Amino acid sequence: GIINISYPLPPLLVNTPVGENIEVDLGIVDGTEIKAVFSKVDVEGITTAESLVEVPIPLPPKYELLGVYYDITTTASYSGSIEVRMRREDITERSKILHFEDGQWKDITTKLDLAAKTIYGETAFLSYFAVANLKDITPPVTTISIGEPKYVTAEKTYITSTTLITLTATDDISGIQYIEYSIQNTGYKRYIEPFVIYADGEIIIKYRSVDNAGNIEAEKSITLILDNTSPVSSITMGQPQYDYKDGTPIVVSSRTQFTISAVDELSGVQYIEYRIGNTEYRKYTEPFAIPITYSDGEIIIKYRSVDNVLNTEEEKSIKIILDNTSPVVELLSPSSDLTGIEQNINGIISVVGTALDLHFDYYKLEYGAGENPSSWQLISTSTNQVSEGELGKWDTTTLPEGIYTLRLIAFDKVENVSITTAKVVIGLPKFLLAILDELSHPDKITVDKDGYIYVADRENDCVKKLDHKGNYMKIGEDILNKPEGVGLDSSGNIYVGSRNKSVIEKFDSQGNYVATIGIYYLNKVCGLKVDENGDIVVADRNEDFVRIFRGDGSLKYTIGVEELNKPEDVFIYKDKRGDKYYYVANRNADNIKIFNEYGGLVKTIDCGKSLLKPDGLLVTQNGQIIVADSNNSRVVKLDKYGNITLTIDIAENIKFNHPKGVCLDSLGNLYIADSMNKRIVIFGNKLPDVPDLPVEEAKKVKKEKTNIEELEEAIANKEKYWEDKKKEREEFWNKKRKERDDILDLPIKKREEARQKALKERWKHLEDKESKGKNSQENNSKGLVGVTTVIDPNTGEVIWDSSKNLLELHKGLEKLNVGIINQLNNNQGQDKESERSGKSGERGGKGKTEDKGKSDKDHGKSDEEHGKDKQNNGNNGNNNNNGKKK
Repeated sequence: GIINISYPLPPLLVNTPVGENIEVDLGIVDGTEIKAVFSKVDVEGITTAESLVEVPIPLPPKYELLGVYYDITTTASYSGSIEVRMRREDITERSKILHFEDGQWKDITTKLDLAAKTIYGETAFLSYFAVANLKDITPPVTTISIGEPKYVTAEKTYITSTTLITLTATDDISGIQYIEYSIQNTGYKRYIEPFVIYADGEIIIKYRSVDNAGNIEAEKSITLILDNTSPVSSITMGQPQYDYKDGTPIVVSSRTQFTISAVDELSGVQYIEYRIGNTEYRKYTEPFAIPITYSDGEIIIKYRSVDNVLNTEEEKSIKIILDNTSPVVELLSPSSDLTGIEQNINGIISVVGTALDLHFDYYKLEYGAGENPSSWQLISTSTNQVSEGELGKWDTTTLPEGIYTLRLIAFDKVENVSITTAKVVIGLPKFLLAILDELSHPDKITVDKDGYIYVADRENDCVKKLDHKGNYMKIGEDILNKPEGVGLDSSGNIYVGSRNKSVIEKFDSQGNYVATIGIYYLNKVCGLKVDENGDIVVADRNEDFVRIFRGDGSLKYTIGVEELNKPEDVFIYKDKRGDKYYYVANRNADNIKIFNEYGGLVKTIDCGKSLLKPDGLLVTQNGQIIVADSNNSRVVKLDKYGNITLTIDIAENIKFNHPKGVCLDSLGNLYIADSMNKRIVIFGNKLPDVPDLPVEEAKKVKKEKTNIEELEEAIANKEKYWEDKKKEREEFWNKKRKERDDILDLPIKKREEARQKALKERWKHLEDKESKGKNSQENNSKGLVGVTTVIDPNTGEVIWDSSKNLLELHKGLEKLNVGIINQLNNNQGQDKESERSGKSGERGGKGKTEDKGKSDKDHGKSDEEHGKDKQNNGNNGNNNNNGKKK
């Protein structure tokens, strides 16, 4: 039967009033609920909507009509836009409102509310409308995205196994159902998430997508080059460099350039980086060097390279030794700090210096004429390092006299260079003056701050103070006996070593006698000096050591024991550090001994055994030694290593004959006492201005005769009287020897009785003498400085001091003799002649006791004999030393 009957209803006629945003409900037309909203109605009218079966132009093929077409009209007048709302149950996300405009259908959809099943559209006028679904006949579109790292060129794209590959697809209608891809034609597989590729080389990726309408996208592809290989870099070193080829690192300097290169066969090298030591990595752009600010030593350079897809090379490194330090070079002899006569050289000299380096290569020693030579001549070269040693021997014998520059250049393995120079003067220093007047065997010599010369005029038994014209004044006449040493203190006081009296005589700056020093302590005084503290340092020739006395005459200490053999002169030297040394001319050993201020032996200088009886000596401010090489009849200058650098043996065409003394003045001029030629010669640059001595004062100044000699004899108990009382002295000693011999022949008890009797007689004699000359003795005792106390060496008891009278002294001395007598008693059973021989024989083979009592005339005669025949110099000197001991 019939279910229902349908029929068309007439369209609704809906009044549209004047106003704004007027909503008109046009009812349901063929299943579609339609509404219209006028933004502004100007004239009221009727709006209606009805369905159409046919329209002038059907919908485009991509649309599928839902329901029918609709014709919406109005009689109202309006302005502005009209919003059309259509509600249908079959509206989907692909639904559209279409409006017929200008002869074609236009999509005017503005909003889709699927929950309300309503679609919105907007137009400016009313005509035909339709609701349609968009048909999906277009396949989706897929794109591929290559992540980082990647490197794209015009032809290729490079990636690594860490590069993410992402596929995305779009479809505006039905949407994407799935995406799929294929690698190297291995078959498609569904794309789920970004992926990576592991195999190296060229890779082809194919991909596509399918939409929900079943549209399949055409296959796409991309070719990628997978680069998982790091680049390879290498480093090279320029010059200078040195390879010891023993496994140690190569030595370089901050002038050495380092070049790093790298290769990568796939994506190519993006950059190279390096770091020095523990610094941060820095990009390599050009060859580099290690900065000069880096410390010498082992340094590690690390480097690596990175390709265009960021494959990073494993860090490499190279260890090198940085050496920016130039060799240590120093000319020590001759040196650059020499001045005046220190710069003079002649003959063949040893050039001493230092050329050292951790990576030493070689040095060369050269010389050139003048202070700024234009050319250089080679002396020597060597690949051996030298530390304070001989660099070469320089033969100056054929060179013209004048100024020369010595140059030392040292190179290390990486071309670090050091240069040092020293100025020298080849030839003798300039001769300035010779003084010959009334000198007889001048010995040691010194010059005061005013330029006056003080010379020990030995055979004239005085010291002469001279000006440059030969005017002089005598000092110590009738006091001195064969003076040799002479020295000055800071106050101008004069100290003279009276050789044959074995004492030091002190005079004030005017030549007046002040005191006697060293009584009982000395045995043949030779050279002496006074230091800045007023201590007197004296060469004690026959005791074979050097004595140092305080300014008050007391003994301070002794140096050189068991080290010296007839010391002739001594010099006090302070080096630049302030350390004090004593230089001693060790005559019979033909050498020079150097002791520190504590008496320790520091060095022995023998000049290769070329010295023959060295005598007076001095040390310059830079440590050079000038010594009178007496029996070679020359004066030589030694460097501090003992090498002879200058020989002076002639002045005014007269060869030296046994020079004895040398000294320098404040200007650096050299004074030489040419003993057997009986003259003083001066070398240097310019004589000091010295006022003339008054002629009338010459020979005036001398010590008034007192009984001081008798006091000396009484204290020393050895030297009783001098030449004028020689006979009386000999008789006295003969008597004493006889008394001793008689005592030795007696039994012990008788000995003691005889000794007591002799003491009473001696004391009575001294008491008588004491009462007669008490006042005179007290006055003279004020000048006695040499012995202030007499001490028993066994007990330390003070048995006499200078506050007591002469009688008390002799009592004290007798007390000392008790020990000697007791020793004789203990040796009673020994042979008497053997006892005597033991007392009077030579001590240790040196002849000290024999020399002690002699007037030393033989000493003077020996020198004269040397002067007669130069050929016999060495033999005569040796014979004398073996016999009489000059």
